[in-house]
Amino acid sequence: MRDPAWLPELRANSALTTDLELTWLDPDARDAIHAGARDEISSDVPNFGARGLEGLERSIVLALGPERATTISGIRSAAALFFDPATPDRVWLSFAPSMNPLT
Repeated sequence: MRDPAWLPELRANSALTTDLELTWLDPDARDAIHAGARDEISSDVPNFGARGLEGLERSIVLALGPERATTISGIRSAAALFFDPATPDRVWLSFAPSMNPLT
């Protein structure tokens, strides 16, 4: 999948990167995140699993943001910025790189 044309400009915005604590990902890091997410999401889970996998297959993770801990388990996960070619003028935020923001 090709990067969106506006990505270099977004990555070059140092204020945005600093304020949102972003770490921009290279293609190898994106592939690793996709592989890990596919392992975490089961298509057997009604609604979320199937839709989540579909969205992850269609999208790319552009950057990781600040970490947060879940309330119940305390598991830490970084926020993630996604690009979905179905909505080429937007960047989507998710609470985790394994969680499709469009579900």
